[in-house]
Parts: sequence; structure tokens; C-alpha cells
Amino acid sequence: MRAHNRLLFRLARSIVRNDSHAEDVVQSAYLAAYSKLNTVSDPTKLRSWLSRITVNEAIDLTRREKRNAALPEGWQDGVPVPSAPPLARELISGETPETNTTRRELRQLLEDAIDELPPVLRSVLVLRDVEGLSASEVAACLGLGEVAVRVRLFRARARMRKWLGARFESHAHIAFEFAGERCDRIVARTLSSLVAAEVKRQN
Repeated sequence: MRAHNRLLFRLARSIVRNDSHAEDVVQSAYLAAYSKLNTVSDPTKLRSWLSRITVNEAIDLTRREKRNAALPEGWQDGVPVPSAPPLARELISGETPETNTTRRELRQLLEDAIDELPPVLRSVLVLRDVEGLSASEVAACLGLGEVAVRVRLFRARARMRKWLGARFESHAHIAFEFAGERCDRIVARTLSSLVAAEVKRQN
């Protein structure tokens, strides 16, 4: 999980556009993958396999959110739920207050600009420029051809430059930063769910 957490979180985040929901998607993807581990015939393709599961989980969540949007406020699937508190942004440690603030503002600007991209461009850009995967790796993760990846990346970068200018490419890697605390949280939640499911199965 620790080897793939950041990639899967950023991929999920590029689809659901919400940090908390992206964490939920990654956990759901791991649980789904765990139940299908015996179907993995080639361990070298584990990353792209996990990525495809994450994409499917993120799309499912997005569809559920759209359905719930038609319900009265405070209801979900016909059941009242408490309102979620605003999501607090994590601070970046190890910097002076001034550089910390500047970096955080730049990161927020980047994330806002990425969120404005159409979904078909957003995921490609996040995997290629934020996560740093090669075109072939992005193609494998998203089930696309490499030509399609390059075309979408070109269009996404063009839109980002329109927003941010040349600063984007040199700072893209800081968007949707994946802190150690978030990684630990996803691992702990996933392992807890797996243990609970195993105990239930044995009983």
C-alpha cells in the first residue's frame, strides 16, 4: 500500500476532486483488489491493475454523488446524514512561515486550475506531470493508447499554461501533496477493514 498510496490518491483525487473522498476511494480500491488478488497473473502489472480499480471506484463514487445531489440537503440515499465539516488543508512542514505560505498558495492555485480541467484531461495530466509517470505507464493505468495520452496531455498543458503561464511545469509536482499522515491513515483504515472482514468470515 505504501508503495502505491500516493499514485492512487492522486489518481482518485483527479476524478473526485475532493481530498477526503479520494482517501475513501483508495481504501475501497484496496479492499476490492484484495478480494481479487488471485486474478493477478503478472505482478509487474500490479500498479496499472490497481490504477484501473481506483478509476472504477472513483467513477462509481462520482455517480453516487450525482444521484445524491438530487436529494434534499443533509440526505443520502434517502437517509439523513450529518453535514461534513469543511476540509482543512494540511500544512507543509520544514519551511519558514513565509515560504510555507507562498508554497501553500501556489499549490492551491495549481490544484484549483487542475480541478477546472475536463475529467478526460485531468487524470492524464495528474499521472504524467504531477505523479511523473511515463506516457506508456499512464496509458496502462487508464486503459488508453499512448497517442491518446499524448494528445490529452498536450491539451491539458495548453489549458494550464493559459491559467498559470510557464510556472506550471516547474511546480506541478507539489500539487495534491501526499503527506505521511495521510499515507498512514489510509494504510491503517484499510488494514482494519481487512482484519474485520477476515474475522467475520471465520466466525
